[in-house]
Amino acid sequence: MPAVEISTEERLGIDDVFDVRVFAEPDLSGSYRVAADGTVDYPFAGRISVVGMRSGDVQDLIASKLRDGYLKKPEVSVMVKEWNSRKVAVIGQVQRPGSWPTSPG
Repeated sequence: MPAVEISTEERLGIDDVFDVRVFAEPDLSGSYRVAADGTVDYPFAGRISVVGMRSGDVQDLIASKLRDGYLKKPEVSVMVKEWNSRKVAVIGQVQRPGSWPTSPG
């Protein structure tokens, strides 16, 4: 069986879900699902394109948007919650056939 190469740079895809936490700003924290057009709607930033970005890139983008007239020094963290853009199909003689999301690694 050939070895499978796993990318160390996991990038967001359509339908992935990630959590955003902004320190001391509960109204700016929450879960976001990447829409079919590759964007999410984020408070004060509007619609931002995140498809193809790493979680650290999204973190930097949101912090930059918040610094742009809203918060002086925002502390933002982004963590991917669901990798829905990566699915495998299980078919055949199995108890639960269907599409299942996979996690990196």
